[in-house]
Amino acid sequence: MSKVKLAPSRGAETIRLLLDEEYGYRSWVWDSGMSAKELISWWKNLHSVMIGFFDPRKLPGSFMEIEDKVFDQLDVDPRWWRGHIHTDEDSFIRAPIAEGHTLYRHAGYRRK
Repeated sequence: MSKVKLAPSRGAETIRLLLDEEYGYRSWVWDSGMSAKELISWWKNLHSVMIGFFDPRKLPGSFMEIEDKVFDQLDVDPRWWRGHIHTDEDSFIRAPIAEGHTLYRHAGYRRK
């Protein structure tokens, strides 16, 4: 398992997210390798999240799987970006509370 600093992104650093994977019931720290502007643009232009449905590690960047209890401990920090991945109907990324808590949908988002 690769070592990923378990702290939220700061300033102009690449964005790190807490990612909830519904299909495999796994929790991840996703180091996107992108700035906030790049991540938002990439996500908004993504035609389908199905590339990461069975394994979110197919998305760009690096991942570290974490236990649910660790996810829950980190999730109380309002500085984290967050994401949920499953299908085109319910996947999203969300900016931290301090940055407006904006929810972003990908290009292929289909409302149920």
